[in-house]
Amino acid sequence: MEMQLAIEDYQVSTLSRKYLMCSDAEDLRAKAEWEGKGSLSRTKLLDKLHTYLPPSVMLPPRRLQTLLRQAVELQRDRCLYHNTKADTNLDSVSLLMDHACSRRQFPCYTRQILTEHCNEVWFCKFSNDSTKLATGSKDNAVIIWQVDPETHQLKLLKTLEGHTYGVSYLVWSPDDTYLIACGPDDCSELWLWHVQVHWDIHWGEWGMDRNGRLALLNVATQGVHLWDLQDRVLLQKYQGVTQGFYTIHSCLGGMSEDFIASGSEDHKVYIWHRKSELPVAELTGHTRTVNCVSWNPQIPSMLASASDDGTVRIWGPAPSLDGDDPEGESSCPDYTPC
Repeated sequence: MEMQLAIEDYQVSTLSRKYLMCSDAEDLRAKAEWEGKGSLSRTKLLDKLHTYLPPSVMLPPRRLQTLLRQAVELQRDRCLYHNTKADTNLDSVSLLMDHACSRRQFPCYTRQILTEHCNEVWFCKFSNDSTKLATGSKDNAVIIWQVDPETHQLKLLKTLEGHTYGVSYLVWSPDDTYLIACGPDDCSELWLWHVQVHWDIHWGEWGMDRNGRLALLNVATQGVHLWDLQDRVLLQKYQGVTQGFYTIHSCLGGMSEDFIASGSEDHKVYIWHRKSELPVAELTGHTRTVNCVSWNPQIPSMLASASDDGTVRIWGPAPSLDGDDPEGESSCPDYTPC
C-alpha cells in the first residue's frame, strides 16, 4: 500500500544535512551517534524516527500498553467506591473484566462506638499523622484517643479538662504537638493545649487563615458546597443532608481525597464522590444530630463521626475483609451496613 508522508521542508533539510551528506561510514556513525548494530541502536533509531514521522504513519512506542493503562485509570476514576492506592502496573489488574470496587470495603460499617463523653459531642478531628483522634463535647472536655495502626481500634489516651462553655471546634498543629480548642460562637475563650505534655495556655481571641485550595461549606437548607479558593468558584453542590438549626462540619477524605463526608440533622452520615452530587452512602446508627465527621488522613478506610447522642462512631469496611471473626460483631451490637 502506497502512503504519502507529509514531511516539512525543514525536516528534509535536516535529514540531508545530518545523515545523507556524509563523506564516509565513520562520518555517518559520528553524526548519528551510532554505537553499532544491536537492540540499543535500533531503539535509538526508532526514537529519532518518531520525531519525524506522525502517529498516523508510525505508532508511538508502547501504544497498546498506554491505551490499556488509560482504560484502567478511567474505570477507577468512575468507580464510586474506589478508595485504595492506585496501582498503574497492568500486571496487578485483570483485563478480562471491568474494574469495580466492592461496597463492603468502603467505610460503611460501625467498627467501634466511643461512649466516654457524658454529653453531646460537637467536634472530632484526626491528627495529621493519623495516630490520634481528638473529640470535643458539651461536657467541657477534650478527649485524645490513640489509634492502633494494626487493629484500627481506638483507646482513650488522655482527657483535657478546664473548658467552661463546651468544645465546639478543634485544630491540630502541623506537627500534631499542639491542639487548639474553642467554644461555641457566643464564647470568646480559646485553649492551646500541648498534647505531649500536660500544660496549657488560655487565650481569648484567635484568627486563622485557611490553607489549601478546596474548601467545604455546609449551607443551611442548601446542602454541602465545594469551593475552589484559588479560582473563587463554586465547583459542586452535594444533596441529601438535612441542616437548618445546627452547625454541621463536613470533610474531604479517602485515598486521594475523592470523597466528601458530612453529618446531618436526620441522624445520618452522608458520603459523596466528589464528582457526584448524590450520596454514594448513607450511614445510620446515631440517634441524634451528627455534628461533625473526620476522615483519617493515612487510613482511608477509617471515618469518625460525632453526635448529639453523646457518642463517637468509628466507621470502617465490613469486618470480614480485614480478617475479623464475623461473630465478633457481638462486641458492638449495632454494626450497621450502608
